[in-house]
Amino acid sequence: ERGREGDTPSQSPAHRQSGPAPHARPAPAAETMERELYRVTDEAREEFRKFKLGRKYKWIMFGIDEDANGKRIHVVKELEADRTKSVDDLLGNLPGHDCRYIVYEHEYKTKDGRKADKLFFINWNPRAAATSVQMDYLTGRPAIREVCDGCFDISASSTMDVKNGVLGTAEDDDSDAASDDGDDWLDN
Repeated sequence: ERGREGDTPSQSPAHRQSGPAPHARPAPAAETMERELYRVTDEAREEFRKFKLGRKYKWIMFGIDEDANGKRIHVVKELEADRTKSVDDLLGNLPGHDCRYIVYEHEYKTKDGRKADKLFFINWNPRAAATSVQMDYLTGRPAIREVCDGCFDISASSTMDVKNGVLGTAEDDDSDAASDDGDDWLDN
């Protein structure tokens, strides 16, 4: 393939180097280190798998603890199996002075009456939590978030943030459900 007229061989498309652009940076070492410092327990992985595949729970709360060796680990703190519970019930179970990661399933009806649901990954970081705890949860988030895939993200420091994030996103935006049927071209 030849370049544009006036291009030198090093500028033509056929001679450009593949790979990262000169301005691209590699993944920060800090992010890799965070994943090594914060381990997700096998129990936490398995409970999320049950939640996602079998819709066994309404929500799962994860927290950070230390293992016997003093390493930081993500553990299951609470499981809610009662599928009739609402976002208001979840809000009543949030700790006021401690952080959590929550995976919550919100069920709703679309504008055309279909049942739908969305999974939310909520980073609960209340203002009343100690600064060191807030930093611990912010630093440990990438490790647990990597396990809890397929969720919409909400960062919340108040119950209103959670409620607005869940109700505002789920019920106001059903465009992804409507566009997934593959028959959009028939509507034209």
